[in-house]
Formats: sequence, C-alpha cells, structure tokens
Amino acid sequence: MNEADCATAEVDPENWTAQSGRIWPLSEPDGRSRVMSRKRRSWGAALKAKVALAAVRGDRTTAQLAAEFGVHTSQVTAWKKRLSESVTELFADGRRKSAEEKGANEQELYEQIGRLKMTVWRASP
Repeated sequence: MNEADCATAEVDPENWTAQSGRIWPLSEPDGRSRVMSRKRRSWGAALKAKVALAAVRGDRTTAQLAAEFGVHTSQVTAWKKRLSESVTELFADGRRKSAEEKGANEQELYEQIGRLKMTVWRASP
C-alpha cells in the first residue's frame, strides 16, 4: 500500500496507526501484519561503563549522551545510578571478612567442637 492509497483509504481506528504525520495501516488487506518485530538490542559492559562514566563526569546532558551513544535516556540514567551504587565495592578491602561470613564460620566451628566432644565422651571408659 503506498501513500496515495493511504490518503484515500477508509480509516478503521482499530487497525491504523499514525507515523510521522501520516496514517498507515497496521495490516495489509490480505491480513498480513505490517508491524515488524525487532530483536531486542543488548549492550556490552564496555559501552555501559563508557556511557556511565561520561554521565558521572557531568559535562554533557543525559539527552546529549543518549544521542551520541544511540541509547535511551533512561538507560543512561540507570547505568549512571548502577555505577554510583557499586563504585564502593571496587575499593573494598578483600582481606577482611564480613560479619556474616565470620558468624557462619564461627557457628560451624562450634558445631565441630560439639561433635568432637561427643565422640571423645563416648570413647572414654
């Protein structure tokens, strides 16, 4: 269906959509769909990091970054937020154990001591 046919065609509001000021049908007269399904794009970690660092720098607006990198503004904001939240983990001291890990390890050791005491107690005459 071309533009001339669209201009003269009868409009069925449930089967038509407006795109760039023109009314286009969602399906052909024979029932075939005109709407193309598109595979979701996925972004690599390197691009996400590059966009997030540029957003944190703050020298350009979110809209400018989105246009430059070809992503949506909400993605720029989400990646910036994720970077800001996880940046402290980069500099965390890996030598120290967290309190949760210490507690679990301590509990396991007490259980082993209890089992050993029971074994010794049963073995003694």
